[in-house]
Amino acid sequence: MQFKQDYTHFAIRRLKLCRMERQRFKVAPQIPLEIFLLLGANHGALALSAIYEEIPATEKAIRLHLLNLVSSGLITEKPGHDDKRSKEIALTKRGFDMLSSYVGEYIDFRLTGNGE
Repeated sequence: MQFKQDYTHFAIRRLKLCRMERQRFKVAPQIPLEIFLLLGANHGALALSAIYEEIPATEKAIRLHLLNLVSSGLITEKPGHDDKRSKEIALTKRGFDMLSSYVGEYIDFRLTGNGE
């Protein structure tokens, strides 16, 4: 799975937009989308503890979304590299394909103004 620099750049910009929306409207964007964007901004993998720190939701809420994403085959959860007690969350091939598709659709939407 080749992680394009464009995906990283896109994810970082989209995360900024999510955070701006959260501040302005006082609501959190969808947790699964933020998880995907965080993974995209970090080349496809991130420590679980970093996800907990970055998303303003309870650990229980984040964990429920992570379990759904794991059972859907979009992400994997495995022991951390340095500390086996820590967890690393990573996109699977299927998750990477979904993120790639989302990036393409979002760019088309931005260019055409209507997504068609």
